[in-house]
Amino acid sequence: MRHAAQQAGRSLAALLVSLACVAAPAAARPALPNKEFNDLKKEALKAAQRGDMSELASKLRELGRDDSDRAIEAIASIAVRLPDMQIYNAARDVIAGMRSDEATAGLVALVSKDKNPMVRILLVDALAQRDDEASAGGIAAAIGDRTEEVSRAAIQAARKRKLTAAVDALIDVVAKLEAKDDGSLLITLAREALNEITGEAFAKAADWRNFWEPRKATFRPVTGGQKKDLAGTSERKRPVFFGSEIKSNRVVFVIDASGSMEAADPGTASSSEAAGASRVRMERAKQQLAQVVAALPDDVRFTIVSYSGILYQGGAGGAGTLPPGTPQDGPLPPTIGGFEWLKVFKPRLTPANARTKAEAAEWISQLKANGTTFTLQAIRAALEIDGADTIVLLSDGMPTEIDRKTGEGLTPEKVLEEVTALNRFRRMRIDTFGFDPASGGAVNAGGSRGGRRGGGFASLGQFMQDLAEQNGGGYTQIP
Repeated sequence: MRHAAQQAGRSLAALLVSLACVAAPAAARPALPNKEFNDLKKEALKAAQRGDMSELASKLRELGRDDSDRAIEAIASIAVRLPDMQIYNAARDVIAGMRSDEATAGLVALVSKDKNPMVRILLVDALAQRDDEASAGGIAAAIGDRTEEVSRAAIQAARKRKLTAAVDALIDVVAKLEAKDDGSLLITLAREALNEITGEAFAKAADWRNFWEPRKATFRPVTGGQKKDLAGTSERKRPVFFGSEIKSNRVVFVIDASGSMEAADPGTASSSEAAGASRVRMERAKQQLAQVVAALPDDVRFTIVSYSGILYQGGAGGAGTLPPGTPQDGPLPPTIGGFEWLKVFKPRLTPANARTKAEAAEWISQLKANGTTFTLQAIRAALEIDGADTIVLLSDGMPTEIDRKTGEGLTPEKVLEEVTALNRFRRMRIDTFGFDPASGGAVNAGGSRGGRRGGGFASLGQFMQDLAEQNGGGYTQIP
């Protein structure tokens, strides 16, 4: 699915045309009279045209009272073309709550048959909110979807719900990929989901089938800490970054090069670093990045993004201001106000061959720390790299970005919301790595440590952990 996030910004004029074509099936028995249903659609469209997202969400909920497949089609058609996560989440919840036989059958059918992969992703997310047998079957069917982003969403839904009904489909993914693409994110996700559901860990699909066939009729998902270690489930030796495995063979490394990366951390080198190595964060990041790139298998495709930021003094609430002439919306250009805040090794994924690795090593050696921290815009740039399915993000500070229309600073919560919106149709995994000595203690592979203070973020570590967990990844705190 190419540039699905860009497709989400289609004009409301196109949306009006598409919704005008949504009609009730001849055999449908709607809960709402046709006139009331059509009037609600018109009111929803008017709210969208005005940009009144609260009113639009209310109209979507009213459409949901129809409890029919025509309502599912109408609601989904609106939600996938608007960038607002409030609308996406409202549509997901309304569709999940439709429980008539017609709506359930329509939902399960559409998740496989709708031509728009963005709609199929939304419907998978709705199925993930349910707990009935029919929805489990819909998720299992979506695991084999022709579009990888849809398949990734379905695998995550099966893992979330611990669906034994999806085990055969997950084993099929392993069988399909183990010989030709054992380093892919998709096979990694399938193995993780199988491990979460069954507690077992096998390398080969044949071993999974031998385990599963005699047990499938009566098997109950594992609970608690019964799962076996996933290490060794792949014959592939995965490279590591600050001690954590790289989970995919289509990866974008996103490295913070803000001024604070010139700070030196106390303590001694970790087990993944050379004894006596520099404790300056920028140097540590460069050393580990060069090391992991050198270790990439030759079937990996990768690129690297380094980022900082630029804000002038002043601005609303002391948040700072962007240089004059900065675009008011869309991606930030890599150079603003004469300052190159974004550097990209290659604009597309490139094979990890000897020549490219040598070029990358030279590129990494030239990185220098300067400026502020435009984390959201850096992730946005990474999400636009075609074919990538995993982002490895390293940072040592909270985002220092502003809303370009209001001039107000973006809160960490707003950054998380924006990343979720940008990634809702890409379904890229985001693994995060943080220099966060204020947190105390290490968190690895998405582990949890404490909550927030006063409704805000207690530390960079908590922000990075939430960023990873909300995007299918794990967080590693760098000691």
